[in-house]
This record gives sequence, structure tokens and C-alpha cells, in this order.
Amino acid sequence: MAQRTKTQWEALIEQQCTPGKSIKAFCQEHGLGAGYFYSVKSKLNTVKPTHSQFLTLISTEQKYSPAFIVQHKNVQLSISSITSAD
Repeated sequence: MAQRTKTQWEALIEQQCTPGKSIKAFCQEHGLGAGYFYSVKSKLNTVKPTHSQFLTLISTEQKYSPAFIVQHKNVQLSISSITSAD
């Protein structure tokens, strides 16, 4: 069995993530054991997020509050209306 680098495994896992083939069929095609494939995939933690990569942008129009609030998970960035676009 050939030794694969982390980069090669990541490429294989990325390739398998495309729709159309089961993991079992993919592994047979590439000469991999399905159990080993699952193990490596788990160790590399390459599962793609299923949620959107966009941030939430909240517009506020209150006199003394920030003009925008950008929020991602537990991080919040307040942007004042006097902030330059530059």
C-alpha cells in the first residue's frame, strides 16, 4: 500500500465530497479500505461546514448606536456611521 501525504489525503477527501458516488464505490475505485478512509477523514477533520460562510449584518438607525453590527458566532464588530469606506 502506498503512503500518502496529508495533502494527498485532503485532495482525495475533497474529491470524494463531490456528489454522485458513495464512499464505498469511491474507495473501491481508488483501492482504499472504506474503514481506513473514514478514519483518515475523521483525523484530518476535513468535513465541510454545512452552514453559510456569510456573516450577519445588522443595520441600526438609532441616533447613538453603531450604524452596522457584523456578527459571526460569538464575535461582534460594531461599525460607526462616521467610519470611512477607505
